[in-house]
Amino acid sequence: MTKKIAYVYREDGKFTLAAGEYERMETESQDDEVRREALLTAAELHEKAGDNAKALLVYRRYVDHFPHPVEANLETRNKIAESLKKNERENYLAELKQIIAIDAVAGAERTPRTRYLAGKGALVLAGETFGQFTGIKLVEPFKENLDKKKGLMKVVTQQFSKLLDYEVGEVTSAATFYLAEIYSDFSLGLKESERPKDLTALELEEYELALEEQAYPFEEKAISTHKSNLELVSRGVYNEWVDKSLQKLAVLVPARYNKPEEESPVIGSADHYLYAIERHEPAVQKAEDQMKEKVDVPKEPVTAVEQEPDMDPADVQEEVNMAKPGQDVKTHNLVKKAGEIGVKSSPSETAIK
Repeated sequence: MTKKIAYVYREDGKFTLAAGEYERMETESQDDEVRREALLTAAELHEKAGDNAKALLVYRRYVDHFPHPVEANLETRNKIAESLKKNERENYLAELKQIIAIDAVAGAERTPRTRYLAGKGALVLAGETFGQFTGIKLVEPFKENLDKKKGLMKVVTQQFSKLLDYEVGEVTSAATFYLAEIYSDFSLGLKESERPKDLTALELEEYELALEEQAYPFEEKAISTHKSNLELVSRGVYNEWVDKSLQKLAVLVPARYNKPEEESPVIGSADHYLYAIERHEPAVQKAEDQMKEKVDVPKEPVTAVEQEPDMDPADVQEEVNMAKPGQDVKTHNLVKKAGEIGVKSSPSETAIK
């Protein structure tokens, strides 16, 4: 009778009353399958009625009472996270952490979908750290801020590198884009860092040259990392993150990548999404060599090039020497060698499914 009443209310557009009947159905039934379906239906009806608070309570009841199947549980947690995203940031991030943790121990119940949900959640969390990293400016006290930035650089590069393990195309390309941006931000941070106020004109000129030398390796690393994202294009993979890398390269290397007068087959391939990647395949041909050819979706699985950082901030030891004209070289305590700030690389290839 309850189910019939719920159906009538639902057909009449009385979603709140229908939701109440489905909730009653869940409490009265002994069949877990019926209970799960009733709760999900009730939550959806509350959403249709515009009562997101009640919908959230019902979704919460579902994930608390039905941890299995894991995929259904994580789908529901993802709905909870989305409902919290706008107004409850901390709770939103906490829910994403739950999704990541549950997927990590799902064992045989882990599926491509659970990996996708967990990978997307981990990407958001890494993005939070990235925001903290870029927020640190190299101003006085320079040494203190440099140490903070180096420390966060190590943490955030590790976070994004771990995302490659999810083997999800969208997550892989996003992580690669952000890794490149980490290097780019550090390079720009050095160039725009606050200058010491006690330098002569000649000392300042020498200081500027030293900063340029230290920033250059990071700019080069940013370029090579963005290029590795474009390598997916030659295998038929194109998404917003690959496009963002292309846009960054148009600024960093305009002579090669900023040619609006030429029609680019890369843009024409934007509707091609293929993420079935196998491990241990040879690295794909350079993307820039493929820019002249039409990109077709291959019929066979393709390989994404995994980009991992290659230097470790913890290895920073030496200081840059700055000297006044006619004097012995003395150690300047404000700047560290750029080549020793970063994370170590261990190139490998990731299977994206």
